[in-house]
Amino acid sequence: MKLPELTQKDRIFSQQTGTELQRHNRSDSELKQQHEILLSTLLLEQQLHSTSTDEHKRRVNEETLLKLCDEIRPNLILATGGTTISLYDITPEVAS
Repeated sequence: MKLPELTQKDRIFSQQTGTELQRHNRSDSELKQQHEILLSTLLLEQQLHSTSTDEHKRRVNEETLLKLCDEIRPNLILATGGTTISLYDITPEVAS
């Protein structure tokens, strides 16, 4: 059974200090073996866009989910991330 976990965080799309970026890179490198396609997409976006609009985040999330489904063919995707539901939460729209 293929069960990838999609973790979405706003910090990926916002400017980060060197310490935060190093922390993300360490965890990304640890997870990269399991989530090669997803993480390569997110890492590319992180490098190209230090700030982003909600529409851009929505588009990136949609493209990432579609790529994940097309290339990995998971049985289920577990989407996590964030601590609350807010106006900025686009996960329900993207995943539906």
